Amino acid sequence: MKKINNIKELREERLRLRLEVKRLEKQILDDVDLIKNDLKPGNLVSGFFKNLFHRENNGIATAGVNIGIDMLLRNLILRRSGWLYRLLIPYLAKNIANNYMASNHINIAEIARFLYDKWRNKDHHAIYDKGTADINY
Repeated sequence: MKKINNIKELREERLRLRLEVKRLEKQILDDVDLIKNDLKPGNLVSGFFKNLFHRENNGIATAGVNIGIDMLLRNLILRRSGWLYRLLIPYLAKNIANNYMASNHINIAEIARFLYDKWRNKDHHAIYDKGTADINY
């Protein structure tokens, strides 16, 4: 906050704050318009189909997910299905999973870090309750 010494500076500061409020109000209205546009049914459907047929490639994590989905669907779930189902369903599932990973990579990294830390801090060697054990026993 700026120190105001006279009436002229006060008026300038009030004008600057009014302009800042108008700028922020315009930015909020623009954001609301973008959200309204994203939530239109036509845009939702086109976004869904884009996720079905367009794949974001993000490296080794994507490759691991692709192999896992492929093995799970083709070898276990769709084992006795026809060739068309064994071809299309894994393709669509991989596209959806890859796009989900691309849009939520931060959340996935946080979950992986949490699980790794939980696994690392697990005390595998405790046979007794350390709270009641006597050190001199």
